[in-house]
Amino acid sequence: YKAQERIQAKEDKEKFLVGFHGKGDGETGDSIFVAPDGSVITVNSDGTLVGSEQVVEEHIQSTIADRVSARLNERLADMSIEERAEARGLLRLHQQGRLDEYLAGMFSGNTNEELEAELSNNTDYKIFYLLDRDILAGAGHAAMLMGSDDTGWLLVSFHKENILSDNGDIVFEYYTSLEEAKEEQNRYDDYISWKIENVSSFSGSLRTAISKMSDNYNLFQNNCDDVASDIIRSAGIELDDVWIPKNTFENNTDKGDDFGIWYYDKE
Repeated sequence: YKAQERIQAKEDKEKFLVGFHGKGDGETGDSIFVAPDGSVITVNSDGTLVGSEQVVEEHIQSTIADRVSARLNERLADMSIEERAEARGLLRLHQQGRLDEYLAGMFSGNTNEELEAELSNNTDYKIFYLLDRDILAGAGHAAMLMGSDDTGWLLVSFHKENILSDNGDIVFEYYTSLEEAKEEQNRYDDYISWKIENVSSFSGSLRTAISKMSDNYNLFQNNCDDVASDIIRSAGIELDDVWIPKNTFENNTDKGDDFGIWYYDKE
């Protein structure tokens, strides 16, 4: 049983290292991953990572940036010339070739004042606690969504196939509009939302989300509810995490700026 757990842990870590090219070490049985920039991370047979945490974080950031860029390209491809000329937020920055500069500032917390002012003047940031009531006999599943229609929307969810092991799967998705996020994430039933007062709080939540992407799952100390709650609290928001998503939702509706039904066509 323990050997099977170790194999599963290794497989999950390899899935996490998307974009690294792996090869086996004949002497140790470990997997060695080489990033496009030549950085190396080893996944031991027990599933642990050996390598610079900075390398892992930089790879995650690169993966996020690629996902955001791909989504924005899809959105721009569907827009007319006139619509592109009127584009705001990240769409505009992407057209100007400044998306990487903006994301680098958000990842590091050293935001560019010029870019921050351009976005902040037109942007109302929000963060959501999302609840799917149809999981684990009604205990529920939680996720976090944050952003604005100018910057797009980031969803982070800690999924778990076997709640008795520590192998979790942090899911990251990016959407160019809140409507798109609702359509794609229509599994969720309810939400609580808060306004994020400034771009620094938004940046802090983004960095917390990135830090969670290599976490191990723990049913009692680091489950889907804990991850969603930690990211929301890092934006300076008061939220009481009570372990079971359904209970967290019901105990915090009075603390949010708004709450209600997430997806209007939810059956």
